[in-house]
Amino acid sequence: MTDSIDQLGRTLKPRPPNRWLRPIVRWLVAGLLLSLVPLLCRLGWFWYLSEPRRQIEIGRATTYLDGPLTPDGYVDYVAAVNSQLSEGVTPENNAVVSLALATGPGKTSDKFEREFFERLGVPAPPSNGKYFVTLSDFMQQQSADGKRDWAGEQRLEEQRKTASRRPWTRNEFPDLAALLDLNAEPLALYAEASQRERYYSPLIAGHELARMITVILPIEEQQVYGARQLAARAMLKLEEENLLAAWEDQQVIRRQSRLTGQSPFFMGLLVAIGIDEYAFTGGQAVIDSPQLTAKQARTCLRDLQSLRPWRTTAETLDKFERLTSLDMLIGIARSPGGEPGFGPPEKRLPIVNGAINWNVPLRMMNAEYDAMAEALRLPDEEAQHAFFVEQHARLQPQATSSLTLLMKSSIGQREAASRSMGELLVSTILPSVLGARNTEFRGLARDRVLQVGFALAAYRREHGTLPESLAILVPDLLPEMPLDPWTGQPLTYVRTGDGVLVYSIDLDRRDDGGLPEDPDAGRPQGDIVIHVAAE
Repeated sequence: MTDSIDQLGRTLKPRPPNRWLRPIVRWLVAGLLLSLVPLLCRLGWFWYLSEPRRQIEIGRATTYLDGPLTPDGYVDYVAAVNSQLSEGVTPENNAVVSLALATGPGKTSDKFEREFFERLGVPAPPSNGKYFVTLSDFMQQQSADGKRDWAGEQRLEEQRKTASRRPWTRNEFPDLAALLDLNAEPLALYAEASQRERYYSPLIAGHELARMITVILPIEEQQVYGARQLAARAMLKLEEENLLAAWEDQQVIRRQSRLTGQSPFFMGLLVAIGIDEYAFTGGQAVIDSPQLTAKQARTCLRDLQSLRPWRTTAETLDKFERLTSLDMLIGIARSPGGEPGFGPPEKRLPIVNGAINWNVPLRMMNAEYDAMAEALRLPDEEAQHAFFVEQHARLQPQATSSLTLLMKSSIGQREAASRSMGELLVSTILPSVLGARNTEFRGLARDRVLQVGFALAAYRREHGTLPESLAILVPDLLPEMPLDPWTGQPLTYVRTGDGVLVYSIDLDRRDDGGLPEDPDAGRPQGDIVIHVAAE
């Protein structure tokens, strides 16, 4: 028994470790710790740089502007744009003052409105004034229980669309006529605003970070409602045989469109061109009207030719939208996370911000804006379009996570990680720029087609016939041959059985034979067309 116990004890007794294993383990642990030191130092450096002020350079190639600066040392783009746009603006020459008085208070927060009217230099209007009533508000007022009448709104909206295209009577659309009467005073303020020279809507940021992109534009939305009602009222006046008053309502829309085009944002340009379309649609009805004399046609033509141009997409991009993108990029650098493509804030550490050299995407953004502005100034539309197609293909964003960028930077590829961030952000702006350019071209095309329409109307009334070509209208009625902005060639002039068609090929960049856009007829795209009857 004793021998067995001794043998078991010898079996269970731990064996001494191999002497050669201990130093290997020690060296492995020491090597691992030594290898982690550079990585930990790098991560510590990234943490230090996670405060953007420690790395973002102020200058033309990065921030574009060098001031004014916010108290914490960043460029205050909102203040810079406000300063530029408000130069020479007074309450007397600013169209936004009249538009704001027509709109009234209560469209935004009290804090916003106090600062807004203070910057306009006028007292805030009282809450009990007579302000513009939208179609939706009107139908709610007519409702017996005070609730929204969705069916009634839809019905009245369809009537408004019809009434903007052709002459109509009060008996035909009594509710629409009542709405226009109710808005007589606000619409008079719209007309007053259109006679002013400047359009300055103060920019007020809605957030501390990325301030430009959070600016509220309360006046632009209201202008759309006003233009719709003016377009309908013009056709009512045309039916009542008051052609000059109908034309003046349309000109209010056109003048206001050009004023709104002074906005520093693409959104302002989109609104400007959008409200101009309401006047274009009614312009066809004026050309068709038997009331229109040769003298009146020439007057209408001169009115169109005297309109100020819209601010170009290239200028808006170069001077203002650039600042919005730079401000947004710096806002991302200052934020702990949450921007599209990089996950929610709780999944992103501030250390990732330091892993990016934010001067790299800032320089990329400025270089891209320089290239886009240069491309937009090319005279050839096809060359412009090709540039954006090529850029979009080159800058297709790759799925990139915060961890991937951090790992790249940690192994010495900080420049590559920074460029990846820049490519992702730059790629997001290309579609909006091309869209704004297309909108600008649509406005130019409508303007030129309508001018030719009134020139043809004047010629037909003076000569009893329509010309063989548009060249005959130059220089008596048109200073030069009007070109289609999409092709750079003269507008298409086609004789039909009952007159002529003048048209531009429009957004689809193809000749649809003079067929206009008509979604109800299955044509989501088409040409921009004016028809002039032979008799």
